[in-house]
This record gives sequence, C-alpha cells and structure tokens, in this order.
Amino acid sequence: MTTYEAATATRSRTHTWEPRPEPTPEVLEMTGREVLQGAIDGRFPEASIMSTLGFRLVEVGDGRAVFEGDPGDHLLNPMGTVHGGFLASCWTPLSAPP
Repeated sequence: MTTYEAATATRSRTHTWEPRPEPTPEVLEMTGREVLQGAIDGRFPEASIMSTLGFRLVEVGDGRAVFEGDPGDHLLNPMGTVHGGFLASCWTPLSAPP
C-alpha cells in the first residue's frame, strides 16, 4: 500500500455509551458541581456526546471545569484542522447558568 493509499483509506469508528439514568430526588437536590464530580468519580455516566466526540471531564472546581479531548482525524474539516463544532461542543457544558 502506498502512502497515499494509506492516507485515503476508508476508516471506521465505533463508540459505546451508557444510557442517561432517570433523575432521582437525590440528584435533583445536587449542585451542578456535585453532579459533574459524580460523573468524574463514576457515580453517573458521562454525557454521550463526550464519547461521540472524544472528550472527557477531568476536573471540577469553584468556577472551573477542565476537559481533555482527542480530536482524531474524524473531526477534521476539509482544511485539515479541527472542526469548530468539536470546540463548540467542548464549551457547551460551560454555558449552563450557575
């Protein structure tokens, strides 16, 4: 296989996610920070969009949330840079009211 053939070969990507649980009275009384920390700790599943796009929540603090992402070539735009939709999706969780 030539370098060009390898670079243009068809690829596939599979991901899995957990269904969102129904909110319980306990969860409804939690702050947003507590819910996010629960996701980090594994008590709650992460948002399915995170596994779809390849980013994860790694830290939560007062007025702070840290995400890490792996923007693979499936997220590149025709110019070869990361599509803006990936970045917008990473910012969306931060736009919730306090």
